[in-house]
Amino acid sequence: MTTCIRCIARVLPAVYVAVSTLLAPSAQAAVVSTAGSVQQLASPPSTVMPNAFQDDNTIWIFKEKTAYTLSAPLTININAPGFYNTYPASLTSTLPAGLTVDVYFMHFDPRSSVRHSGSVTFDVPILGVIVRDAQLFASNYLGVPTTTYPNSGTNRALENIQDRITLSPDMKTITVDWLASSPGDRIRIITASPSTSAIPEPTSLALFGAGLMATGVGLRRTRRGQRILSA
Repeated sequence: MTTCIRCIARVLPAVYVAVSTLLAPSAQAAVVSTAGSVQQLASPPSTVMPNAFQDDNTIWIFKEKTAYTLSAPLTININAPGFYNTYPASLTSTLPAGLTVDVYFMHFDPRSSVRHSGSVTFDVPILGVIVRDAQLFASNYLGVPTTTYPNSGTNRALENIQDRITLSPDMKTITVDWLASSPGDRIRIITASPSTSAIPEPTSLALFGAGLMATGVGLRRTRRGQRILSA
């Protein structure tokens, strides 16, 4: 029995490493691809204020938060697949406090009136999109501390009819088709966070090891009993 237990004890660390490696989540959600006029910024800009970060040809997206746990319910505007081009005040829903999310910001502020379209695909589902001024301003606490955001004004987010959004059936791709001029278009995208996936704890592996040891002891006793009966 001692030999059996020692063997199991020797392999337990390897079992833990193997299981942890297989089940451990990615460090963060990721943008799988962008298409059309949408491009991802490698690092957040210093500002997304109107007429301060302008580009006539590109709709920019950048990450604001990774594995952030909501301390209070978050009001969003869109949380279901489909096509949208009107954004009434009644278009609201809530993500619960305690939910761990990743957060992205999409910004389009051309110097003159121009229409551009494109899409971004994530490796996790989109949980919600914020497209109205009131909810965009209220959620600025999710922003990057070194980035300056608009906190007041009108038409900072999306406008009815001219600004269109489509969420794919699997909620992993958002397609935008925006007609913008000053002060530009902006939305905030909330995705699931892989960090919420379960990782085996050392205590769980210890219990697993104890089970293996008990199995080994049981097998040894069974074999001993068989030898006695056959004697």
